[in-house]
Amino acid sequence: MSSILKVDEIQDTGGNTIISSDGAGNVTTSNLADNSVSLAKLTATGTKDATTFLRGDNTFAEVVSGLTVADQWRLTSDKANVDTNFTAFDSNLERVDTGGQGTIGSAMSFESGTGNFTFPATGIYLVKGEVSYAKDANRRYTGVGIKVTTNNSNYTTIAEGYETINPVDGNNSYSYVSASSLIDVTDTTNVKVRFGGIAPSAITALGNTSINLTCFTFIRLGDT
Repeated sequence: MSSILKVDEIQDTGGNTIISSDGAGNVTTSNLADNSVSLAKLTATGTKDATTFLRGDNTFAEVVSGLTVADQWRLTSDKANVDTNFTAFDSNLERVDTGGQGTIGSAMSFESGTGNFTFPATGIYLVKGEVSYAKDANRRYTGVGIKVTTNNSNYTTIAEGYETINPVDGNNSYSYVSASSLIDVTDTTNVKVRFGGIAPSAITALGNTSINLTCFTFIRLGDT
């Protein structure tokens, strides 16, 4: 059998009020005679679920997660003749989709022909480009570069990475290069990025539809 104890006031052994109630759901607590705190009846509004939290003013607010976008794209087939200071990766790219791979949130938008990537939302992003190269001849340098525009027109190089290739037996030798930068995406219409291969003369960037050989990663870290 359950029992209910109804009281208007609880006192300590010295006769000091510890808790009192006016019968309408408003409670006052006192740890000391001159230090009391009034607790109004909770009247939280909104919906309690996994995307909200209870604020100090008894209202529910949306939980804002900084990491709302984690996206990755890869080159699906070899790109021959990378031979300039910026040979754009402007075709044959796909969002990763092999079993075991995953993404978070909305996808980046890729424009074939220009190599431009458009961000799905504003924020501070970690952007990284990784390229695997193969060649059966020496190349003094092999590289990858990242360019950004803040006006949807003029691009500036903001990151580069380099490695050399030196075959020892006439067969293909390989290099791996990477470059990364934090990008402040204040406007999804005007702020875009593109990636390019770098080499003094023709070399092949490796691509594959099942594994990441040449790939580009975008992670939204938080608000701008």
